[in-house]
Amino acid sequence: MRVLIAGTGAMALEYARVIGERLGGSFTICGRAVEKFDPFKKLKGSGDFRLFSKLGDLGAFDFAVAATSIDSLYEVSGRLLDLGIRKLLVEKPVSLRLQEILKLEKKADERE
Repeated sequence: MRVLIAGTGAMALEYARVIGERLGGSFTICGRAVEKFDPFKKLKGSGDFRLFSKLGDLGAFDFAVAATSIDSLYEVSGRLLDLGIRKLLVEKPVSLRLQEILKLEKKADERE
């Protein structure tokens, strides 16, 4: 199992711990600051670490977890869909605006 985790906060760390240590999967972390990658590097299953600004070609993932702040969750979720991620777990409400939620729903439907 190969998972992309977007975010470097406490919830992202817990998802990485479960995926790597309990499920035996591998994960790639993407975030905004290189110095926030350190806690993830110690976990079983840790793989690649990328800045959001340099995502580029990530390859195939079984699924992705969007665990960023609510302020950036809509944008990050949209970028993950644009990268071809077909299965996406969103940690919080993806947006507080119905129009944004509907846009992401449409984008996800177009990817199927």
